[in-house]
Amino acid sequence: MSTKIFQSSPGQTLALILAIFVLRALLAIAIVPPWQNPDEPQHFAFAHILARQEQLDLSERRDLDLERNLLRSMSAHGWWRHYAEPEPRPLPVDFLEVPEHLYPVVTSPPIYYLLGAAGLKLTRPDGLIAQYYVLRGLALVLAVLTIVCIWAGTRRLFGTRVAAGATLLTALHPQFVLMSTAVNPDVLVNLCGAVVWWQSARLLTGRSGTVSMAVIACATVTALLTKRLAVPILLMLGIVPLVAVRFGRPGGWRSVGPSIGIVAGGLGPPIYGYIIENWIIEFRRFK
Repeated sequence: MSTKIFQSSPGQTLALILAIFVLRALLAIAIVPPWQNPDEPQHFAFAHILARQEQLDLSERRDLDLERNLLRSMSAHGWWRHYAEPEPRPLPVDFLEVPEHLYPVVTSPPIYYLLGAAGLKLTRPDGLIAQYYVLRGLALVLAVLTIVCIWAGTRRLFGTRVAAGATLLTALHPQFVLMSTAVNPDVLVNLCGAVVWWQSARLLTGRSGTVSMAVIACATVTALLTKRLAVPILLMLGIVPLVAVRFGRPGGWRSVGPSIGIVAGGLGPPIYGYIIENWIIEFRRFK
């Protein structure tokens, strides 16, 4: 499989990697029960609330009737059983009665939820489960775009073989596949980070600095309005131009090694922040 990937044309290589990723993602969507990915009920609830509004009101973030219906759906799909916990009797009536797992998204930035609400308004599915799978499909679309951006940036910097290896590794990573099929703002943050990587590669290989920096700025703002975890992406707004200035005109590196080191250093904080945040979530969940 890997030999065929590396020997194919760039377009065929990317298409094959995308096909592998999509098949794995569709399998994950079919296997993982509804509401079972991290924090899906809360994220779904806010997108659902925004989707039914005629006039946008970001302050309306809770609906007790919706939370009650979601808890019933979670029960019907074995949510507590999959957590290896006894299902409470009677069922909780709102998220605050399940504090170890559920919390309303009362302070989260809104962009992902607005995008999800737009998807629900466009498709108009009937029923909570149908709406839920629309949002999982939206996550898959965003993940496919993320894969494409990873490929484009890596290929521009390091060539087709390295891009094939790095992109295939991402497509095969179990955690990336699961989060790419979840109702969760992380999928949009991942896409914003991949766009920054792609445009940074374009800037550093001699493409239009103005266009690339504008796209990086837009992706950074979008990420910040999606999740607070995206704050370290701000570093790239300063680091990428510094690399270009320090090592000559964009695309004219005098030393490849230091450039890679600086870029990798800029990518480190978001990765560490993601890991630490998930450790904290898991600790709170299982303590």
